[in-house]
Amino acid sequence: MRTCLVLLVLAPVLLFSPGPQAGEYEIGELAGLNLIADVPGGWVAGPHKSPLPGMVSMKLTSEDGAESLVTITVMQPTSGASLSPGDREQLENLVSTVAKSMEPQSVEGALKVQRFEHGLVKGAFFSATDKDPPPGEFRYMSQGMGWMQDLAVSFTALSNVDDAVARKVMFQVVGSVRPAGEAQGEARTSADQSGGF
Repeated sequence: MRTCLVLLVLAPVLLFSPGPQAGEYEIGELAGLNLIADVPGGWVAGPHKSPLPGMVSMKLTSEDGAESLVTITVMQPTSGASLSPGDREQLENLVSTVAKSMEPQSVEGALKVQRFEHGLVKGAFFSATDKDPPPGEFRYMSQGMGWMQDLAVSFTALSNVDDAVARKVMFQVVGSVRPAGEAQGEARTSADQSGGF
């Protein structure tokens, strides 16, 4: 499952700086916006540091030591321009391509890509179970990409214990990503909607 992490996060070298952060977490400034996210109780947030410009990241780990990890990276288009509907379609296509590449390695075989809308972020995701994860890697993974205003958002939930818990936290935090001072919204997946976006 290492392959899709590199593809969706664009291969930044990410280092974690731990520190208990409950409640609201400042991800960083990007495109003139001070981005924040809410951190659920029982989770610790910390920053990722990336050598690539135009990105800010955060990582969450469970306080109880469970083998779960959630990462969220917000990226500005390299041109600095707005994300067009075509760019948004490319993000969804990238998620589908990565899901397809994971199918031979997954217990599920065919992986379903679903659309979602959570807070200000809309996009697509998939979930997979690794058939035989190497030692030190994760068995369960949910991963996707989306957009918020003119920014792209990449997110991953990894777990060796309970995929549903890590995935729920991933969507809670993704849905809470917003410029400081804006409110968050409710989550919807494609199963909840009669139409598209």
